[in-house]
Amino acid sequence: MDEDPSEAAVWFGRAAESGNNEARRSLGYLYVEGVGVDQDLAKAEALFLLAAREGDVIAAHNLGVFYLEESDGSHNLAEAIRWLRTAADAGVDEAAAKLGDVFSGMDRDEEALHWYERAGDLGHTGAMMAAGCWHRDGVGTEENRAVAVKWFLRMLEFHNFEGVHEVFQLAPRMTDSEIREGGRLAGREAEAEKIIQMCNSGAGHGSTAGP
Repeated sequence: MDEDPSEAAVWFGRAAESGNNEARRSLGYLYVEGVGVDQDLAKAEALFLLAAREGDVIAAHNLGVFYLEESDGSHNLAEAIRWLRTAADAGVDEAAAKLGDVFSGMDRDEEALHWYERAGDLGHTGAMMAAGCWHRDGVGTEENRAVAVKWFLRMLEFHNFEGVHEVFQLAPRMTDSEIREGGRLAGREAEAEKIIQMCNSGAGHGSTAGP
């Protein structure tokens, strides 16, 4: 079916009619993109809404994104936030990260940081990076370098090393104890010690002397 979107749409349609919510949201996606079917945003919305109302949290996420990006304006921002919150509260990391972006765009930084951290706790590495940068720079909260390091090092859980680079950039403005605290918060004490050793030996981007 991957090679024939039209056939996929037929099968999704049959499953959707029988009450399968995964098929409803999959068919809704095809209607949004106009793949295998003629683009029809009204049908896409109806399918997402039906599945979301029946408790499909991925459909709730899709509906929130739909209202943000594809809606003709008949639905306000509150509806998008409501459905994204439903999905995020059910553990959908992408929904929590999207809420962070939405509130950031509204200059509601404390709420944005809350959702970035929520998404980070759910395993979203982009949100971990955002949370780390915001704690580093004092956006939506007071500046806290140790907490910034925590989020940067937690990215290692998902084999993402971008945060380590950020720690090396930040280390010259930190004490050893701050780096160790960040490592403790992240459950990455060994990595924090290695960073301290590398910085003090000149292998990193500077020493870890305090500001």
